[in-house]
Amino acid sequence: MIRFHFSYLLKPDFMRRPDRTFDPYAESPVDGVIAAFCSVRVISGQFLSDKKIGTYVEVDMFGLPADTIRKEYRTKTIPANGLNPRYDETVFEFRKIVLPDLAILRIAVYEETGKLIGQRVLPLDGLQAGYRHISLRTEGNFPLSLPTVFCEIILKSYVPDGLTDFVDQLNQPLLIKKTEELLNSITNTSSDGTLTTSTSSLRRNRILIDTASAPNPSLDAKLTTTAASNTSVNTVSTSDGINSAASIKYKVPIEIIVPITLEYLYEQRSYSKLKHKQDKELTLVKKKHAKEQAVLGEQQSKIMSKAKSDTEKATRSPMIQVGSQRRNLSNGGNSTEGKTDTKIMDLISEQNVEWTSLVQRQITEMNTLRRQHTKEQCS
Repeated sequence: MIRFHFSYLLKPDFMRRPDRTFDPYAESPVDGVIAAFCSVRVISGQFLSDKKIGTYVEVDMFGLPADTIRKEYRTKTIPANGLNPRYDETVFEFRKIVLPDLAILRIAVYEETGKLIGQRVLPLDGLQAGYRHISLRTEGNFPLSLPTVFCEIILKSYVPDGLTDFVDQLNQPLLIKKTEELLNSITNTSSDGTLTTSTSSLRRNRILIDTASAPNPSLDAKLTTTAASNTSVNTVSTSDGINSAASIKYKVPIEIIVPITLEYLYEQRSYSKLKHKQDKELTLVKKKHAKEQAVLGEQQSKIMSKAKSDTEKATRSPMIQVGSQRRNLSNGGNSTEGKTDTKIMDLISEQNVEWTSLVQRQITEMNTLRRQHTKEQCS
């Protein structure tokens, strides 16, 4: 397809290969192409309109006739809120998209009167799953500056209804491998031996695997997850007097240690007490530092005010001015104003050094206290 007379769009691979036939009206997946699943949840909109109008969102899918869904998924109308309406609708699902390469998703925002505010047309193969802010465009595909729609997008491969459990098992290969190893270890135990396992933990999950065995049958594994709060002992024993057709039941607990999280620590009573105590100490230290700074600032202000008042008195008194002029003439014309300014500047420098040393000492003290609190929390 020619675009602006200097480039073209390449057709999908299955449409370019001579050994394949393409039927656009077929509802079954194309040979060599995996059908897709897409779900969209419209959460909210931002800066859709500066007027108090009602808005709603439509979600459409365009592609092959089997994939095209129009005017079916629509949110509720949020009245009198064009700035930040919150839809938070149920999930709009496109369960089976036969040809994802040719499918496009359209998200359009309308006024309650049916007038289009903005839309966005996105190719399905370019979408990314997750929470996304989608900026809108006009009907002529020109970008709008502010209007956006906040959505949650989920992309998966299409799975028929009857194969959902099978796909879930394939997504957990490590669990299946552990199950097979446990079953092999159980079958290798002696007939008169006993298998005893004990578990005791407050934050552990236990998976019990129940297997039934007969002369040369297949072992059926059944996984049940239970919370282990007390110490439990499961003993498996066999005897020679049991009939060969009788079933033997094994229960083997597998311990899965859950990592300790910050939320779990917050729930602990000892940690809460320690944190409350440390917060009190930090508050007292901050108040102490603020008081020290206030006292030092007040002292420096008094000293500076006194120095300035003395300087003003010396310059305003006529007798002092005459005496200073005579002294200046006898000293070769050197003025005392420069000496006064120098004294004030020296006083300011001393006060700055004193204030800086106080702040540095307080910062060091605060950092030391925080490091001490961290060690107490980790111990």
